[in-house]
Amino acid sequence: MFEILEGPFQIGLALILLGLVVFLVSLVWPVLSIDGYRHSQAKELSGSATDALYGEVETNRDGIPDPRVAKGIAWDSKKKKFVPQGKISDEYLNSLLG
Repeated sequence: MFEILEGPFQIGLALILLGLVVFLVSLVWPVLSIDGYRHSQAKELSGSATDALYGEVETNRDGIPDPRVAKGIAWDSKKKKFVPQGKISDEYLNSLLG
């Protein structure tokens, strides 16, 4: 029953898998190519991945604005007030990956 699918099917499947591997490596490679010092700086800046995803990166360290952080405000519906919000700026991320 599966003799029909052997030749062309296996070649097509191998090409699809190869394309998928190349795509995944091209996504991961820029992140893995960041040197250790710059990676530790970015990790210190963001605090944690969860903070970075939720926009809770600290905007002012020791009262000094950090140019690597994009600042804004958001409405906190639980507290019924505006709260500061920060994310790692696009320019800083581009300099890391560029």
